[in-house]
Amino acid sequence: MWTSSYVLIAGGLSSIALALFYSVIDVLGYKKWAFGFIVIGMNSIAVYFATEIFDFRHVGNVFVGHLLPRLGRWDNLVEATAAFAVIWLILYWMFRKKEFIRI
Repeated sequence: MWTSSYVLIAGGLSSIALALFYSVIDVLGYKKWAFGFIVIGMNSIAVYFATEIFDFRHVGNVFVGHLLPRLGRWDNLVEATAAFAVIWLILYWMFRKKEFIRI
């Protein structure tokens, strides 16, 4: 539930995470590991709308659908990972083409 103490804890942890990422990426200059996040962040509006319109789990099942019955309880994780990979590859293609959706 959204209590005031939960909001304060979540806000505090988010501020600590922001400060940590700022110091590592901008101050210390370690930027290569954050490339995946940059690709997602450059077209975050596009990925938001695309996931609301399309179910990328069906597209991911084209690649890993035959494995899912053999994985047991890990099938949901593999299915979600495949869907995320499809989304990221589309965003990477947009990033390489310099196609950015802006408001």
